[in-house]
Amino acid sequence: MYCRILRVPRMNSSTLLFVKNTEQTQTKIQKENQRRRKLVKVMWVSVLALAAAILLLTVAKIPVAEGVTCSPMQLASRAAAMTSSSPPSEACCAKLREQQPCLCGYMRNPLLRQYVSSPNARKVSNSCKIASPNC
Repeated sequence: MYCRILRVPRMNSSTLLFVKNTEQTQTKIQKENQRRRKLVKVMWVSVLALAAAILLLTVAKIPVAEGVTCSPMQLASRAAAMTSSSPPSEACCAKLREQQPCLCGYMRNPLLRQYVSSPNARKVSNSCKIASPNC
């Protein structure tokens, strides 16, 4: 077995100063990286908070039909106003407003379309001040 002896260079004051400066630079770089990571976290939290706020504002403006039972039979008693030129009663308008979220479904049904999209049905909607649905 042979042992090999390595020769270590002697460190003078300029070498030690270089090592010290290198350590300080590495410490500064590590601190800067930590600061950047914190900033990135803060930025992402801000972005997510803004997205959540926008989502809440958007959802708050979406009209939701609350407990409406879509039944064309509920409009059957209003058929006289829709098939003739007689003006609708206030009860008829109230029932029509209640069934307004269902009108698109009625328009898609071939059996009901002729009643819901007739000119008289449009007159009833206009006199009840109900906007025609865009389906």
